[in-house]
Amino acid sequence: NLLMEVEPEFNRLLCFDARVPHGVRRVDGVRDPRAARLVLHGWFTEPQPFVEGELTRDEVDAALDGQFEVVAPQLADLGHFHGLLSLALSVNAEGRVESVVPLANTLVDLDAPSESVEEVTALLADTVAEQSFPAKSGPSRITLPLLLR
Repeated sequence: NLLMEVEPEFNRLLCFDARVPHGVRRVDGVRDPRAARLVLHGWFTEPQPFVEGELTRDEVDAALDGQFEVVAPQLADLGHFHGLLSLALSVNAEGRVESVVPLANTLVDLDAPSESVEEVTALLADTVAEQSFPAKSGPSRITLPLLLR
């Protein structure tokens, strides 16, 4: 039976396998939110689309299936990119994309620092903006995480 204790320390991030039995003791401190402790808690999973509204996840997957292989050669010409680009798509009832908004972008060019991140972001956003989805009785919002490796 191995017991390990990690002392609380300012500006420390602790990640561990939550499947291992563990406990957390209360940490007292300041009540001022500008100097307080922040706890983020959850599980990391493979990024997948999140769909709100009339479209189903299966319909979104089917509509996007193969779309990114089409632009893969263009992406390769721009560099060797790694990271996550999350896009928010607003889709109207007719199935047309009305807007694409980047939510998070951690893309980097692994070959060399480049200015191409903006080009890659625009290429991927344009690709989904041109996509059509099945017509439904109302609009949908899709959060689309794109993981480049």
